[in-house]
Amino acid sequence: MYNKQKAYYAKSGIHEFSRMYIFVIKVLTKIAEELSLGRTAVFAVIAQTDKSTPRKAGSAMVMTEGGQCTGTVGGGAVEFEAQSVMRFMLDGEAPAAALNEYNLKPDETGNICMVCGGDAAIMFTVVLPTEDNKRAFTQAAARFYDNADSWLVLDLNGDEPARFSYVYGEPADADFQHTLVYKEPSRITLPLTQAGKVYIFGGGHVAQALVPVLARVGFICAVYEDRPEYAAKELFPDAKELILADFNAIGDYITLTYNDYVVVVTRGHNKDYNVARQALATPAYYIGCMGSAKKTALMLGKLREEAGYSADDLHRIIAPIGIANCGETPEEIAISITAQLIQHRSLKNGHIRKKSESIHG
Repeated sequence: MYNKQKAYYAKSGIHEFSRMYIFVIKVLTKIAEELSLGRTAVFAVIAQTDKSTPRKAGSAMVMTEGGQCTGTVGGGAVEFEAQSVMRFMLDGEAPAAALNEYNLKPDETGNICMVCGGDAAIMFTVVLPTEDNKRAFTQAAARFYDNADSWLVLDLNGDEPARFSYVYGEPADADFQHTLVYKEPSRITLPLTQAGKVYIFGGGHVAQALVPVLARVGFICAVYEDRPEYAAKELFPDAKELILADFNAIGDYITLTYNDYVVVVTRGHNKDYNVARQALATPAYYIGCMGSAKKTALMLGKLREEAGYSADDLHRIIAPIGIANCGETPEEIAISITAQLIQHRSLKNGHIRKKSESIHG
């Protein structure tokens, strides 16, 4: 029997969404495909969490008319319950939209037998194959890897199916500040992507192993090289940009912003030093340099003594790059660097509350 699990819409107030959700591209693409075929789907997204939960706000799942699921809202019992709700919605045996609360504590009444200890609110809605919905999901999927901010907006009216729209670039409405707003009617604003790239300086073996791994987890990659043979599309099919330019004048070719990541893996100490020196003069969020402890010490000393950077400035550089003592081959190093970038992305966007003292390696 369907249980509404305290579904509500009349609650007032604003609850912050975490800024980092890269919505799984497969979820957006699957919904776009289903709608293009004139089929209805059910969309579920974690709207809010408290304490420990398997997945955080922004994790999403879709169920098709055939019962196929793409994405996840946490696995285990909470996902089983969510899929049950979605099947009832597809069969017309439940309201077409609901916000359900789930207690993940094993020792309290009303729980769903999980030991995480937290609570999660999941938003469910039927997605009808209307022209507006088709347009919203088609645009969201097509522009997912653009270097820009974008939002998926759900407009709700009671338990009717949501109406979706897609907002790209700088929004004109102040409501689009990464929030979930409860009011009557309700509007939910879901951040999909944010501006920012990973600029990889150097196109050697590590870069070639790194780009496909980073792309797989949602980073937009640009490779910067001064050798034509290493700035080739066949070496970097997953890179969104290839820049053939001088390492000594990167500001003439790119502009690094607070949303950007710098990965320095050039072929020589002097080139690493020159890129790091220039990157420190920008607001780049992350600057990581590959090299041994000895090479790192030499570079940091040169940046302090010759370039005049302070200890606080040098603290911005993560060197050696990647998870400490993890990996020797280019492929292993690529996974190590990717893991660290994921960690920093989570820190930047609020998924990790406190910065680890060891994060700078």
